[in-house]
Amino acid sequence: KPDIDKEKPDIDKEKPDIALKRMSLTVKTKANIMRLNDSIKNDIFGRKEIMHILGLSASRSSELIKQMLDCDIIVAVKGQGKGKYIFK
Repeated sequence: KPDIDKEKPDIDKEKPDIALKRMSLTVKTKANIMRLNDSIKNDIFGRKEIMHILGLSASRSSELIKQMLDCDIIVAVKGQGKGKYIFK
């Protein structure tokens, strides 16, 4: 029989702080985000626009989008097609 008196796993641990994700961006990534924000302002953009403005590859542009989403810098736009975003 299994030992039912075993200690339960600690499921009440704190979630990682979102601010740590923000701090994990490199200086170069932060500079790219600032350049992108200066160029786009409040317009809708996607990977293609990031590639054109910053001169990044498709995969690096997608990674930058993911980082910005994780840091809550951009939000997805509905009704404009898949993969369209706007700065908060």
